[in-house]
Amino acid sequence: MRYLKRDQNIIVWGGGNVGLRIIKRFSVDYNIRFIVDNKLPMEGETVIEGFPAYNPAVLKYRERWTDSMIVLCMLNWRELKEQLEELELRIFEDFIPWIYLDYDAIDLDFIDFLNTDEEKGRSIRLLAKDKKICGLYGFCHMNQYRNFLNSSKEFLDRYIFLNIPVVNDVENRFHRVIDCEFIWSSCDLFIATGVYEINVFDVPTTEKIVKKLNRKCKKILITSASFKGYFPQHAAGIRETNQYFAWGDKNINKMIKQGFSGEDIVDHILNSDIYSPEFVISYFDRALRILEKEEKKCDVKIADYIRENGRKRLLFYSWTHPVKEIMTEIGRRLFAALELDASVFDDLNDDLIIKMNTNEELIYPCVVKALGMEEPNKIIGERRMNPAHRWASCPLTVKEYIEGYVSMNRDYIRAGGSRQ
Repeated sequence: MRYLKRDQNIIVWGGGNVGLRIIKRFSVDYNIRFIVDNKLPMEGETVIEGFPAYNPAVLKYRERWTDSMIVLCMLNWRELKEQLEELELRIFEDFIPWIYLDYDAIDLDFIDFLNTDEEKGRSIRLLAKDKKICGLYGFCHMNQYRNFLNSSKEFLDRYIFLNIPVVNDVENRFHRVIDCEFIWSSCDLFIATGVYEINVFDVPTTEKIVKKLNRKCKKILITSASFKGYFPQHAAGIRETNQYFAWGDKNINKMIKQGFSGEDIVDHILNSDIYSPEFVISYFDRALRILEKEEKKCDVKIADYIRENGRKRLLFYSWTHPVKEIMTEIGRRLFAALELDASVFDDLNDDLIIKMNTNEELIYPCVVKALGMEEPNKIIGERRMNPAHRWASCPLTVKEYIEGYVSMNRDYIRAGGSRQ
């Protein structure tokens, strides 16, 4: 999509790398009148790439550019805000960021240049043009579903995404607007997972966001796809080391407190029946019931698939991170809910799959055995784990994972630092 019509007169603000790239790419589509750049002298004319170039002071003389749109061609174009305001220039009337010369999603950067929520909502509609607006709300899984939807021409012909940060992306500068009504009232399609009252990200619940939607907005609620059935040892991670080991292990923590050596702990985890078969099966089934209860309000569910296949294959890296098989099945079901052609999943491009094997958890041999899982030696003996993002490029064997966990957490746990 493009904000400007073909053959529009434009002024390129920025004679650096971005500006030169824009000139090279779009000089055939648009009529470039001249270039402005803050590094140029206050008076006089320079030539850049065959075009006249001036200091932005020239823009004070409106008669020289009344028929043109200024295109801000800088990576940090928001830094021009004060200067643009001094020149009494308005976004979408006098200037646009270069990203809107060719865009496939609506970024939120422009809202810094608008004062009221009404203006912001109106601008979102303006940028959507004749397409409907899709907003996603939830955790990192939403990035995967967006990838799938981006692969569907049928979907993209009808919808454009509003670039709303995922709930756990707290570093995103627009995380602050998640609770703003103008964001959600603009949406024609709302795809979300459950976000509940108690959360560490200080965001509203999905239920509260739904109340901000306009009445005509189509709503699709997707399963959280969180399942603890493989991980009866699960415990909260330890604050001081959770950048390496996001999840805790209550059995290893207990053995550390009791003075077991690292070697003894590895042997106990890998060679002992810490959990009885009856307990493992009961725990697995209880985790399924919890998921099924949560999914009662969902339009896209996955518990039935886990019930059918979860004892055959390992379907989760950790209780919050499913393997590719689960994510693609949810993708198929989402496409069905949207009445989209799901043939993209028949020969899925691996580039569309976001690897979710960071923050993996152990699955004990006794659990694999009790569930009767296929290829047990591969799950335990050959599995290489990513403890967390810091080690994502250096996967560890199960034995190395346990040894690393013990070594890194021993002092904290003995000092009572566990968050259990």
